Amino acid sequence: MAIPPQLASVLSDHAAAVQEFCNMAPGIPWTNQTLDDMLDNLDKKGTPSEQSNTLYLQSRFDATINGIKLIEVRIMRQGRKVKKTWKRCINAAVYYEWDRGVMSIGPDYDKDFDFDRKGLKDAISFVQQRVQNIKRRGLCNTCLTAERPRKRLRVGDTGLCSTCLLQKAVF
Repeated sequence: MAIPPQLASVLSDHAAAVQEFCNMAPGIPWTNQTLDDMLDNLDKKGTPSEQSNTLYLQSRFDATINGIKLIEVRIMRQGRKVKKTWKRCINAAVYYEWDRGVMSIGPDYDKDFDFDRKGLKDAISFVQQRVQNIKRRGLCNTCLTAERPRKRLRVGDTGLCSTCLLQKAVF
């Protein structure tokens, strides 16, 4: 997405720096051609075992960061039933892995979008926000070291999840 010319003229020398914030990734602008090519990859036909309709991305950390070893991002084509007919959609989901296995982090980290340019752009933005949230928060230290370890995301810079924070505040 290019910034409007009026804004570029006001920003003058800083317009290029602002443009970077409007890109999909550094140096990769949100163009219709980029989105169309990605949609084309999502729309390939094939058997489920080929996973030809799945963009499956992983971000792996060499060392454990805030209790998390691996963050997985999945963007794939799915069908959903709307008024007795099937409609294509894009499903975006984010998972994380810690020392004892993989866990989905609930309904706020799995969402369907329309199968079009806007839907794909929204799906990518959705997973970008969710991944940054997981990396920022990490896992609750108290829960991870409990006798039965739990995998709850921390609240802000407290180092504790909501449950442990409430327990500390009340008792």
